[in-house]
Amino acid sequence: MPRSSLPDHIVALVLDHLKLLEFEDDQERRETGTRVSLVCKQWHLAGRRIAWHSVMLEWAADERLAQELLARPDVLAEVRRLTFQAELPAPGEGMRETDQDAAAKSVALVEACPALEALDVGLVRHDGYLLYSLAETSTARTLGELHLMVVLGNDFTLSDLVEALARFKNLNRLKLTICWVAGTAQADISHVGTYDLPVKDLWVDLVVPEPDKARLVCQALNILFDASKVESMAITGLDADATSLGWLLRYSKLDALALAVPGGETFAKSFPHVVAAISTLPRLETVLITPDEGNEPGAKKPFLSPVSLDQLLRSLPPCIRSSTVVGPVLNDELDILSERRVEPSRDDVSLKLMLGMHEGPEGNHIRATYETLVRRPEADGTVAWRALDDRERIGW
Repeated sequence: MPRSSLPDHIVALVLDHLKLLEFEDDQERRETGTRVSLVCKQWHLAGRRIAWHSVMLEWAADERLAQELLARPDVLAEVRRLTFQAELPAPGEGMRETDQDAAAKSVALVEACPALEALDVGLVRHDGYLLYSLAETSTARTLGELHLMVVLGNDFTLSDLVEALARFKNLNRLKLTICWVAGTAQADISHVGTYDLPVKDLWVDLVVPEPDKARLVCQALNILFDASKVESMAITGLDADATSLGWLLRYSKLDALALAVPGGETFAKSFPHVVAAISTLPRLETVLITPDEGNEPGAKKPFLSPVSLDQLLRSLPPCIRSSTVVGPVLNDELDILSERRVEPSRDDVSLKLMLGMHEGPEGNHIRATYETLVRRPEADGTVAWRALDDRERIGW
């Protein structure tokens, strides 16, 4: 081993940390691992772990690599993260024969990785073949993290998705993009059972143009998880009305929430329901509310909030530490901007938002600024919100 002033166990920790780094691509990861393994005999195993900790495969293009890996169980024993990438199909295109073969080989590869922790499936096509097959593997019962994009339709329905995901019994992190083909039938989930997957971190991106179907997706996913285990949640593309957010009440242990609501007029109508929903989550510490810009014209344009600043401040949960609200401009009816600004403190409870003041002869112009408000104790024992001494003025 090369001479070093560091104890051996510290060197081992540093080498072990290298495998967790984000490399530019797999080639850079392999080259780094190879260089480490060639330093000395004692570093050989650490280098192999770095080289093969994460593997990314193109379905068809990397068929040869997949075949070589299947012949190397010693290498597959080091793989912890596996990612499959596939070319997106043309509208209405089914799974090609070459894709079917590649998918079967992908399933075999997953089954052959005994210590796999995270799997990024990529796109699951209309028939759900790949997800069904993966759900039958022994790896599905031990996998901790799953990323996938699914296209729902008449051949692979919402209830099919729920029942397939339920087989991944030890998931603690799920990242799911759901597309629903326009014009397909509404799904019946009345027969779907209730499951308690122990997911802690949940990320769902809804590409579902019909609001009723988007709400149905949330209801279906809601029966998948043990609500007492979910700690962090991000939902994108949800048309947030009182009905679509009612299921959030179950997640009483949630400490981080991000909601991206369709922008423009939809966001303006949804904002009161979003504010009411976050007020029901007693352990929430971090919240982000932002428009889901998508392709909707005017999604970025600010709008005058239908919720007052006082109402928003009162709705913040008792454990809140950091909140960010993007989109609505709240009228400064509490005259916070006229008070003395303060310097930041390490223990601040903060709220980032756009505050506006009416100006002009008829008060029909609003001067708005991005502000960070912090909650500070007063001498009389009460608390008050003050603006930090940093802001960015915007025209509106």
